[in-house]
Amino acid sequence: MMKKKTCLKTRQQKTLHQATQHKTSQQKFLKNKKKLVKLRRTEGGSYWEAVFTYNKQGKISTVTEHDDDDPTEVYNIEYRGDSISIVDDGDSRTTNTLWDNKVLSTSSKSNEDNDYYQHNLVYDTHLINVDGDTFLSWEGDKLIKFSEPYYKEQHWTYEGKTCKGYNPVILAEAFDDWFPAMAHPELIGMRTNYLPSASSIEYYDGERATCYYTYKFDEDGYLKECIVKTSSEEYGITVEAYYFTWE
Repeated sequence: MMKKKTCLKTRQQKTLHQATQHKTSQQKFLKNKKKLVKLRRTEGGSYWEAVFTYNKQGKISTVTEHDDDDPTEVYNIEYRGDSISIVDDGDSRTTNTLWDNKVLSTSSKSNEDNDYYQHNLVYDTHLINVDGDTFLSWEGDKLIKFSEPYYKEQHWTYEGKTCKGYNPVILAEAFDDWFPAMAHPELIGMRTNYLPSASSIEYYDGERATCYYTYKFDEDGYLKECIVKTSSEEYGITVEAYYFTWE
């Protein structure tokens, strides 16, 4: 009996130790789960920057956008039922309608110009189609191909490199001003932590380009910097830099 009791005690201690380890691991994970608070993109002497703030629920609440040409703009993010609205200084509104926590459609209304736009999104596990003519192809969590009509087709290649959190560069290259998705990429099925090593682009005017990516990370493994060197016949070599701040 004593032997059985000792074995039981040992099992209990082992289970308690495993549970403590799991709890500690979970606490460490939650502690290290940062949010994107600033994105800055530069090319030549130009820059574009977006600063994000979040509400108590951890959802993006405001975006302050500025660059070297235009005045600063502030966007307020509103949550109502199954919709997320982006309202700018001029009271123009973009409404994202959700289904199963993904954006099913997005519509924009400009009070200044009285213009109206609507886009519809289709998913597999990830976003695969916008408006029936913009297509995305995935291999697991890796975005392999992006094709937009009358603009470009881009293919990414990978060498196994990843980051903590997610990779905002993929979002910026595909949808550079979709602010809720920049902060919450799962809303449009584009959350990935894979980092491409290169990509090839073919534009619809026949121009071709090749991009090479290099990365730097913060102390927790989140992406801090991405340098994109692009080589093309028309422009030679150009350098675009992305800088990210996580808190």
